[in-house]
Amino acid sequence: MKYIFISALALTLTGCATNGAGDTSPKTQQMKASTEKPYTNDEMMALMFSAAPRNDAKTLARIERAKTSPLGDKANPVRTDSPRGQKTYLSRLNCASGATPTFNRMGSFGPGPYETIIDGYKVECAGSAPATSTIFMDMYFPSYAETQAVKGFTIDAP
Repeated sequence: MKYIFISALALTLTGCATNGAGDTSPKTQQMKASTEKPYTNDEMMALMFSAAPRNDAKTLARIERAKTSPLGDKANPVRTDSPRGQKTYLSRLNCASGATPTFNRMGSFGPGPYETIIDGYKVECAGSAPATSTIFMDMYFPSYAETQAVKGFTIDAP
């Protein structure tokens, strides 16, 4: 619960910081140049705290755009249901050698393509190349379990 509150607070503050009239950051300029409107704060809170699957038109359009980047990239984070879903997904991965990788959360990396906070995980495969990978994940997809493996891994069925 504490993690969700902190994530919601960070997202709200990030939204306030990037939507100001004087903000000239690349993210803000990209949002202003886009024809798609960003989520309102009320929409964001509903998405983050809802148990309903995220199948609204904005999210579906963002998912299609994200698919142009490799799965697990910042631009296409692995979608999961909660921190438990992140750990479950990573536990289902297999290294090229067939071994189970080890992983550690590196931290939050701000809003991703779905405008919710993404997390980065350092994933290590002893004896495999590459030995270390970074996988980005978005835990705000209730009832969703990713079935595809990120590049360089295989995945067990959910």
